[in-house]
Amino acid sequence: MTVRVHFSSDLRRLTGGLTEVEVADPGATVKALVANLDGRFPGLGERLSAGTAVMLDGEVIAHPDYEPVADGSEVYFIHQPSGG
Repeated sequence: MTVRVHFSSDLRRLTGGLTEVEVADPGATVKALVANLDGRFPGLGERLSAGTAVMLDGEVIAHPDYEPVADGSEVYFIHQPSGG
C-alpha cells in the first residue's frame, strides 16, 4: 500500500524542503502515518499533532487520528491559521 503525502510550506523545514513524499506501508490510520513520517523526519510528528489540518482524499478531517488510510490516498498536512 502506498499513499502520497503533501506538506504545506511551514512544514518543509522539517522535511528537508520536500513538498511531497510517497509512503509505502503507511499504516492503517492517519495516526500510524504520522508515526511513520516522524521516523523519517524527526520532529515532524509532534508538529503534525499540534495545529495542523489534515485533508484526506479531498476531505478535511476534523479528528483524523483514527481515520483509515487507503491504498492510493492523497494526504495533505496544512497549517491551520490562528486568529482572532
